[in-house]
Amino acid sequence: MKKRTLVTLVIVIIILIDQISKIYVKTHIPYGDGFDILGLSWAKIHFVENEGMAFGLSFGGLTGKYILSIFRILMVGFLFYLLHSMLKNNEPKGLLISFSMIIAGALGNIIDSAFME
Repeated sequence: MKKRTLVTLVIVIIILIDQISKIYVKTHIPYGDGFDILGLSWAKIHFVENEGMAFGLSFGGLTGKYILSIFRILMVGFLFYLLHSMLKNNEPKGLLISFSMIIAGALGNIIDSAFME
């Protein structure tokens, strides 16, 4: 499999898993509740919402949300640029997969910000 195809598949699969799991939690789990992952008591899904960024920080208000969204989009664009450079430089698959997972998480955050909050 070509590295570019692998990277695309990783990004698409991670985004699908991320969004499907979030939709499931929002529609089936009461707010504040949760469940064990695969029956493991140390691995849990706990339903909380974060309208800002890391650690619940936010810029405040609608303007802050727009600024944060623009920042996220610019950063994801930069990450895609770096990924493109990595592909051109024939970097190892492990690095490309790891970086693709980071991009998928960032894209998931943009989708959440646009549609779920």
